Amino acid sequence: MRYALLGNPNTGKSSVFNMLTGLRQHVGNFPGVTVDKKKGKISIVGEPAELVDFPGTYSIYPRTEDERVVYDHLIGTEERPDAVIVVVDAANLERNLLLFSQVYDLGLPTLMVLNMIDIAERSQQKVDLNAMEALFPEALIVTSNARIKLGKDRIYEALKQLPERKEHRFLNDAVCAIDDIACQETETRDRLSKINNKIDELLVKNEAPKVAEKIDKILVHPIWGYMIFGAVLLLIFQAIYSFAAYPMDWIDGAFVALSGYLSETLPAGIFSDLIAEGIVPGIGGVVVFIPQIALLFFFIGVLEESGYLARVVFIMDRLMRPLGLNGKSVVPLMSSVAC
Repeated sequence: MRYALLGNPNTGKSSVFNMLTGLRQHVGNFPGVTVDKKKGKISIVGEPAELVDFPGTYSIYPRTEDERVVYDHLIGTEERPDAVIVVVDAANLERNLLLFSQVYDLGLPTLMVLNMIDIAERSQQKVDLNAMEALFPEALIVTSNARIKLGKDRIYEALKQLPERKEHRFLNDAVCAIDDIACQETETRDRLSKINNKIDELLVKNEAPKVAEKIDKILVHPIWGYMIFGAVLLLIFQAIYSFAAYPMDWIDGAFVALSGYLSETLPAGIFSDLIAEGIVPGIGGVVVFIPQIALLFFFIGVLEESGYLARVVFIMDRLMRPLGLNGKSVVPLMSSVAC
């Protein structure tokens, strides 16, 4: 058996993959962590099976080359999976159901993993599982919190019981061709319209405005969002240069002292010059930058865990598209600016 693991970016899909396979695929709080399919081994009823983690995508219709991998395996020329596991962010149900409904309509045995239930509960919203099962009667639905390894047994038990698909579809329209943009736009609009009409039945929300939503309005604002990002970059790089100066001076002084000591201690000759004036200063010239690099990755880690980097990717997508890139390019861009 071959199971495909799908989901929107930043839904905890890689965490689910790690939880089920025991592997250590990189997990990040920004889109684009999985840029090609990753494979792992699982066991269903004692039988070995393959779990394939595909790149995150918002729709089965690809916008980027990494998303094309998903289309090729589900609809195109590549080998189709035997069943599909779709990871759905329980805290962003409306956005995630577009992809799930498209996958559901392909007719493959389908399992919905409602992940990040802790975040949904903190947002004071609850998914009505009975209403969800009524909307997708030929799919199985389980909850999980993969970050703390919660829900593994439920997922395995559901995979053993995946029903055969019959005739039910969320939307009766056929899947559009990959080059038929007008059809894709119409189908997407119809799906979103139906999801919007059903969302109140599926989700009980707190009517009071949430603090996170108010913050997001500022962080992704078309003007303030860029100004805040610029201020954050300025703060990060200034902190790197300021804090890293002390260990860098210490490392530089240590290698200079070591080079001088070797020059005075070793007998004169080409080999001594090679060590004292070549190898040692050369190693020192590399090691001296470790404090800056370590601090940079520390700050990037803070941005990931706080969720801010995901917002940055969203606003930077507007600037990167005319250059043939997308918002995910901001991560290597930050590293290159540091250099």
